[in-house]
Formats: sequence, C-alpha cells, structure tokens
Amino acid sequence: MAAENATRGKEINSIIAGIDSISPRSVSDPVILSGDFNSGSHLDWTRDTEKMHFGYRIEWPGSVHAHQSGFLDAYRQIHPDPVKDRGITWSTIKHGDDPRYQNDRIDFIYFRGKPLKALDANVIDSGTGRFPSDHAAITALFKVSPN
Repeated sequence: MAAENATRGKEINSIIAGIDSISPRSVSDPVILSGDFNSGSHLDWTRDTEKMHFGYRIEWPGSVHAHQSGFLDAYRQIHPDPVKDRGITWSTIKHGDDPRYQNDRIDFIYFRGKPLKALDANVIDSGTGRFPSDHAAITALFKVSPN
C-alpha cells in the first residue's frame, strides 16, 4: 500500500487537483474522469469478493481518493454487485485459474456533478479477430440534465 499511495494515490490526487483548479467541486459542474488507472477499485475488493482476490480486501487509493473527491464509478452505479458483475478490464488475455495473474477492473469512468446520471455502463472485451489491447474498453451512457 505504501508503493500504491506513493504512485497511483499521488497521481490521482494530482489529477483531481488539476480538475478542481478548472472546475471547483460544485454539484452543478458535470465532470467525467476516465482512463486506465492500472489499479483496482475499493468497490471491487470487498468482504464479498475476498475469495476472488486471494483472501484480500483492499482500499485502493486511486478509487478511494476519487470517491472522496465526489466522483462516482459509472460501472458500479449500473452494476453494483462486484461478485455478479466483475467488469474485468485487464487482461483480455485469458490466464484461466493461474494464480500468478489477477484479472481485475483497472479502467474506470468516474463522474460527478448533479447534471450527470449514469444510464448504462459496459465492458467491451472482444471483437472481430484478436482484441487490440491487453485492456478491455469501458463505456458509459449518461443523461445530462439542465442545471
């Protein structure tokens, strides 16, 4: 966790500070933050999912800091059960039950602001031919209400 806080925790705080300098935290400002965060989500590494995660529950700093900054996770808004809907985005290369690999959800679409409401969110992890990345794509559909 020390390494995770020093890297991804520091990075997300820098990104959020940049966002806040442009659009201070306000319920009326719609903001979407998305990308490859290369880190798990505290919403996925819970008591209910310990068996899937080698017996661990982890408060991943990237997702915790995003949540503490008012961001919601679009995928978990639509698919709240991490046991039923894992939403794995890494890796699209199947490793089966090999314990050296932890397939996980490490790509996110976060959003905040009263005008935004997540209507749908999905993982796209296949296509015609070989998938072009070791990460799956994540999509979300939002409704934007007038202020």
